[in-house]
Amino acid sequence: MAQIERIDETVTPSAACRICGSALDAPRLRLGDLAPCNRFEPVARSLETHPLTLAGCKACGFIQLIAPMPIEMVTPRVPWIRYNEPDGHLDDLVERTLAALGRPAILAFGAGPFEQPLHTRLTARGVASEIAIAPPPPAYLETWQRGIESGDLASSRSADIVSCRYILEHCHDPRLALRQLAALSAPDGLLLIEVPDSAKFLKAGDYAFPWEEHISYFTEESLLALSEAAGFKVEAFLRYPGQLEDALIVLLRGTDAARAPAQRAPDLFSSYRDSFAPLKARVRRKVEALAG
Repeated sequence: MAQIERIDETVTPSAACRICGSALDAPRLRLGDLAPCNRFEPVARSLETHPLTLAGCKACGFIQLIAPMPIEMVTPRVPWIRYNEPDGHLDDLVERTLAALGRPAILAFGAGPFEQPLHTRLTARGVASEIAIAPPPPAYLETWQRGIESGDLASSRSADIVSCRYILEHCHDPRLALRQLAALSAPDGLLLIEVPDSAKFLKAGDYAFPWEEHISYFTEESLLALSEAAGFKVEAFLRYPGQLEDALIVLLRGTDAARAPAQRAPDLFSSYRDSFAPLKARVRRKVEALAG
């Protein structure tokens, strides 16, 4: 069963925050050794597992996985897995993005599998569109993020708008991912990043949300902190409400140097972590009562 992991000799002392680089030396939430969620087997058999452990940075408040599952392990084994992301807000997003650019947009480049709905709307506004070639199935989001971080994505020319929706939370090094994406942009272009907001499930104490494919669990404050730490100016921050999670979007321009985050994110993790053990105990008592 999952348990809170206290800091002792079993904790890797070199683990560092993916935003600010501070040591992740606070108590963590260990959710146990789990098999990948994307395993679908025709017959029951034992599956390889990996520890799923969450940590919150005491310095900047960023919530993240410790020692994520290896990419080779999280890669799907079946070709039909696909995820749907919200698109009802994209008409408004296109208007705001073009306004923030401040000049006519000639080319938009999409870095991920969720770009087409956005780029269809940009094309309707007269913007040419290129989208990176998808990896062949069954490879999926884990391969997209590796391609972004390694700089393997290529555009025919520098883009006025580079978009990346619902991939940054999968990246093992989000600061590097932002810099690699910015390299695809014109000097005065915009980088559009969209991620899910984790604040609702953290406040609700929902322990079904963490999973091995999401390395980072962004809130408004930590997304802005990452943008600054990676050396970007935030031209606009946008939030679009959703039932389970809001969509968070930043429109970024590069600057000459990274800087320390201006404000620390609220500590949503400590309460989330510390509430787990009592909740587990209550659930066990109820199950035992029903079984008896």
